[in-house]
Amino acid sequence: MATEGRVPVSPLEETLFDEGQLFEFFQAVRLLQSRDRSRAPVGEEADPRRESVRFRGDARLSFAPSDVADIAESAQDGGPPEMTLAFLGVASPMSFGSLPLCYAEHVLERRSRKDHAIQDFYDLFNHRLASLFYRAWEKHRFPIEYERSSATEGGRFERSLFALIGLGTAGLRGRQAFSDLALLRWAGVLARRPVTEQVLHDLIAEWFDVEVEVETFVPHWYPMDDEELNPLGRTPARLGRDTVLGRSMRGAQSRFRLRLGPLGRERYESFLPGGDAWEDLAELVTFATGPEFDYEVQLVLRAAAAPEPRLTDARGVGGMRLGWTSWIRTRELARDPGDVVLGSERRAA
Repeated sequence: MATEGRVPVSPLEETLFDEGQLFEFFQAVRLLQSRDRSRAPVGEEADPRRESVRFRGDARLSFAPSDVADIAESAQDGGPPEMTLAFLGVASPMSFGSLPLCYAEHVLERRSRKDHAIQDFYDLFNHRLASLFYRAWEKHRFPIEYERSSATEGGRFERSLFALIGLGTAGLRGRQAFSDLALLRWAGVLARRPVTEQVLHDLIAEWFDVEVEVETFVPHWYPMDDEELNPLGRTPARLGRDTVLGRSMRGAQSRFRLRLGPLGRERYESFLPGGDAWEDLAELVTFATGPEFDYEVQLVLRAAAAPEPRLTDARGVGGMRLGWTSWIRTRELARDPGDVVLGSERRAA
C-alpha cells in the first residue's frame, strides 16, 4: 500500500501503489521506470539502489491471484519502490523452479519473529532474476526500449534506424527543416534510395495529408556548360548520334512531377516558396530521391477557393501574387486551376 507521506503525481500512480495487484508485471515495471527518469533501468550495470524498482519474492503459501502481490514505496529514504512478485522467487511456493516448500516455511517462521535476514538474502537473487526476466521481454519490443531511451542520446533501436537511412552519426542529423525522428517510420524504404514512385507517393501523401500524383519522365530542357559544348573543328562528332545543336538538351529520364491537390487556399499558399510546407517538401523529396533527380511541383487550387482578383485583401495588405495566386476572371472558375508549376531549382529562392 502507499505510504502516508507520499503525494501521488497522478491517479494512475495512486492506483499503482494502492492496488498494485491489478497490474500485469511488465506494465507495472514499465510505469515505474517512466515515473522517475533519473533512476537507472532494471537489469543493467547500475547499482541496484539506483534502479527504478526493487523486486522481492512472496513467500506466502496461499494462491496468488496475480503476478504482482504488492507495490510499495521503499522503507529507506531515497530507495526505489519495492515490488513483491508472486510468480518468481527462489523461495516462493507459487513460482516454478523454486526451492522446496520447507524454505518458504522457514522464511515465514523467521518473519513471524521479526527476522527478515533470510528473506533479504533470497531477494538478492529474486531481484536479479526478475530484472533479467524483464530485460528479456523488453529486448525485442522496440517501442518499449525507445520509450525509455534518452531524448539526447536515443535508444539502440533508434540509432540503428538512423544508421539504415544514412543518419547514423549525430553530425548528420538536425540539418533538415523537419525533425529527423519523423523519418524513422519510413526507415525500411528510405534505406534503399532513390525510392520508387509508389513509395514517394505514399510518403508525401501521409506526411502532408494531401492528394498526390507522381508523373515520371517529364521532359525538360537542360542547359549545357561550356566544357560540354563541342565547337566545330575540334573533336569529331556525328549530328543526331552523339551531338545536338544548341546550348541546351532536352531530356526526360531524370525529372518527375508532383501534382498536389486540389488544395484549399491556406494549404495551397503554404506550398508556395516561402510557405511553411515548401521547405519541408523540398528537403523531403531531395532526401528520398537523391540529388541526381530533378522534380517539379504542380499546385492545384480548389476552384471554389480561388481568390478574387484584388490588389489587396480586406485588411488592405497582401493581395494577389502574380503568377501564383492571381486569376483574372469575371465568374467562378470552371475547373481547379493548376497553372503553378515550381521547379526544384526554386528551393534556393
